[in-house]
Amino acid sequence: GFAVKSWLENDGDLVAQDVAAARAGFDGPKGIRAFRIGDWRGIVLSGRGAEGRLAAACAAADLVILGADAVDVPGGCQVIDRAQLAVTGPIAVWIDGDALRLQPTHAAQRMWSPDAPPPAIALLRREGPALVMKVPDQ
Repeated sequence: GFAVKSWLENDGDLVAQDVAAARAGFDGPKGIRAFRIGDWRGIVLSGRGAEGRLAAACAAADLVILGADAVDVPGGCQVIDRAQLAVTGPIAVWIDGDALRLQPTHAAQRMWSPDAPPPAIALLRREGPALVMKVPDQ
């Protein structure tokens, strides 16, 4: 909850976490929330047993965000897990041509940021190897 509150605040969004979670664009029961970014399908898995639902989520989505550490990731599954988020902090995701661009929000260019942001940490494409994210050089 603290991380989500900080993430919302850092993006200039001062709504409560439950209000943000209830916004249009997220569907499904608590712990298995589906979303879309353009025609990309995503699932956020959280709560007790989230890692046990990873295989099913991978079969149903292009990108899975897991609120646990990913141990046994199915081949070709694009996963952002708790361990990755501990390293990068919140990650902004948007469409970039035929790919999704992922970039840590702490590296985002804002009007008060004097330097240009580092390149995105990953570009996801529908075909290709599983997501391998690298933290940009600071």
